[in-house]
Amino acid sequence: MASESPVVIGSEAPDYLGKTYEGDAFLASAYRGKVVVATFWASWCGPCQRELPLLEGIQKFFGEDKVKVVAISIENKNKFRQIGKAAQSLALKFVHDADRKVYERYGVNGVPHLVVIGKDGKIKLKYVGYSESEVEQVVAKIRQAIEE
Repeated sequence: MASESPVVIGSEAPDYLGKTYEGDAFLASAYRGKVVVATFWASWCGPCQRELPLLEGIQKFFGEDKVKVVAISIENKNKFRQIGKAAQSLALKFVHDADRKVYERYGVNGVPHLVVIGKDGKIKLKYVGYSESEVEQVVAKIRQAIEE
């Protein structure tokens, strides 16, 4: 099956990204025509904690009409709900991947793991880890995907 093969640059992005706090499916296809920036993260991950404010800034800078940033968590349900209460004021969207199927489809082996999905639904960038020195390069790739 195509959904079981690892995602690579240029391949179609798996559509389902997790469940919202309200229990709704979050689908990348609902944002066709916009760039979707998906980060796989966990609250216990230090680099993830440093990455989230950057992604919040990206969401606010580019705006909802061009970009949708989604943070995909594998936390247990209680922890995910706690995060949701704390994150209500943030512009980025938090979703839950309780059974880790989204992580598997995207080939995530560690966090943070960032994927940029282009306006056409194809993978534009995969970036594993977080490095202050590479932030500008990642933002440039997001900007490029917006302009395509």
